[in-house]
Amino acid sequence: MKKHIFPFALSTCAVFLSTGCALTDFVGNMGLEDYPATTTAVSTAPTEVYTPTTTIPPTLIDNGMTDANYGEYKVTPPEKPTVPITAVKTISADTEVFSSENIITKDENTSAVIAREGADVTFKECTIASNSLSSSSLDTRFFGLNSALLCQPRSHVSVNGGEIGTTGKGAAGVFTYGSGAVADLSGAKISTYGALSYGIASTYKGNIFGSNCIIETTGNYSPAVYVGRNGGTINLIAGEVKSSGGNAPAVYSAGTLALTGTKVSAEGSECAVIEGTGSAMLTGCDISSDTTNTVRLFCSNSGDAPAGLTKLDMFGGSISTNTGAAFYVANTKAEIYLQRVDFESSSGSLVNAVANDKWGEHGENGSNVHITANYQQLEGDVYADNLSTVTIELTALSTLEGGINTMNTAKEAHIILDASSKWIVTGNSFVTTITPGMADFSNIIDNGYTIYYDKEKNSHLNGETITLRNGGLLTPSPN
Repeated sequence: MKKHIFPFALSTCAVFLSTGCALTDFVGNMGLEDYPATTTAVSTAPTEVYTPTTTIPPTLIDNGMTDANYGEYKVTPPEKPTVPITAVKTISADTEVFSSENIITKDENTSAVIAREGADVTFKECTIASNSLSSSSLDTRFFGLNSALLCQPRSHVSVNGGEIGTTGKGAAGVFTYGSGAVADLSGAKISTYGALSYGIASTYKGNIFGSNCIIETTGNYSPAVYVGRNGGTINLIAGEVKSSGGNAPAVYSAGTLALTGTKVSAEGSECAVIEGTGSAMLTGCDISSDTTNTVRLFCSNSGDAPAGLTKLDMFGGSISTNTGAAFYVANTKAEIYLQRVDFESSSGSLVNAVANDKWGEHGENGSNVHITANYQQLEGDVYADNLSTVTIELTALSTLEGGINTMNTAKEAHIILDASSKWIVTGNSFVTTITPGMADFSNIIDNGYTIYYDKEKNSHLNGETITLRNGGLLTPSPN
């Protein structure tokens, strides 16, 4: 039997299969070109439906997974896949073990492996690969069409070592869909090259648990880790997660995401995006973004996650921001908890809380973000626009070095300090309320700047102008 070889090193410029064909023979360009128009699949299921708020360019309709990243348009998923979901190997209701096997598909809309109907499948040092294209972006996005390894409801897969990879558009590496779908990954390398191709993904309450995995994507609109429609859970320990395509966050959560000791980076997008009622807990993780805000918390129009509280918790690790803000918040209520996280920023922006008319109803789409810092050193300015509210709460020896609402644009801006924490002011600031924690204001290092407060909402200050220790003033706002 002829042995197939499928290398996945992302640094390699060209990938060759056993036939000697180049990667580009299977992928074409990795941009937003239309999918192939020809398909033999026939379905009577509901068609893909969009209800756009504005006219969508044809290429975005054909490649609708862009909504998974920017959510400008409402997306109505089909009730069931519109294209038959098939695989080279389909395991149903059986327990099977595969060792050192190569399972590869090149056929359109075809996975390498599907586990379904109660299957329990283990792969040991196997190569699972897809070199095929998807003809339905929504089936790919919601149901895992064309994924290399697809785990359907009430089924379980274990992957111990080996490699999983895809080269085509709309081809995830590992995808769990539906209640009871569970994938356990250990020491696996997972790579996708095409546009619209997740590294690992869960939707509709699917679950993925991984340890010591390397997960990398290079295509546009291809998050490396994706918790999508109707939630799900992804929990990773150690390893590395990386995305390098445009508009491709390293991690994206519209459900429950937890990473521990994982290095996370993005070259062409935010590093982490949390949507709607989604949450992310990062413990001992180093996260970085090269080109824009490091973390985005928002609620889109797509319907992938309902509106509600968007949450981020970080314990230890680091955040590196080169451009934009460390935290960008739009069209949602968000809570951010930070404890002993190292900040590295060359942008000087800590928070940017805004109404972005890509999402929500104009005039009602501001953001409301509360950041709690515990044993935490924060650096950078805090900005909010006239529809948005920001609260900074410093506890347990925490410090903020930066200005708050320095342009006096915020709907509201609040600062709360306990007696052990301090605010090092770097510019004239405008706050709605200030809770200083020290009666003599000695934990406010004013550096000669003025802090303006709302007289009507700070009765404890009695409308007074107070001279601070370094010559600055705490005084009622002239507004």
